[in-house]
Amino acid sequence: EVYKFVTHGGISVSVGNGNIAHQSVDAIVNAANTKLQNGAGVTGAIFKHGGPEFEKECRKTMLQRKNHPLNVGEVVEVRATGKLACKSVLHLAGPVWYRYSDKQYAFDVLKYGLESVLYKCQSHGFATLALPPVATGIYGTPLNIFVHAMLKALSTFEQKYPPSRSALNYIRILSIDDHTVANLASLFSNAIGHQ
Repeated sequence: EVYKFVTHGGISVSVGNGNIAHQSVDAIVNAANTKLQNGAGVTGAIFKHGGPEFEKECRKTMLQRKNHPLNVGEVVEVRATGKLACKSVLHLAGPVWYRYSDKQYAFDVLKYGLESVLYKCQSHGFATLALPPVATGIYGTPLNIFVHAMLKALSTFEQKYPPSRSALNYIRILSIDDHTVANLASLFSNAIGHQ
């Protein structure tokens, strides 16, 4: 844990180094591709830990959607299996930054996706969540954009669900890359300082 803050609504948020697939929380977020397939990075780690059963669950979910790919910013929940220590995996398809000429729109899509993750947690009564800096890896979203989208999403969520009504009380933002973790910590620290 490199940096920690508490939101206006009382949710503890920590930034640190760790593997999303190993987290013992109610839900983890997969920075997913639009077809819920195994892949590199975070996705690969989650699929490896979830084992063949997890791939089966993802395929089943896609069949229920008539193989309709996820929309960017959409969140789909799949039951955790195998060695995953969480209850649920929330797949969020983030924006591929360089494909958007309208960067404000790309930001809005990411913010909407992160809000959807928080609302999914609320609807399931989840108290704890772990997520990576979604869309910042090969999708190329700058880290500061993720940080601002996350803070905006939290603020919108807390306007709708004040502390007395919010199930969520702890969020862990993780990366396995020390450089990314240090950058995230400093960006959150600056953003919180200016609020």
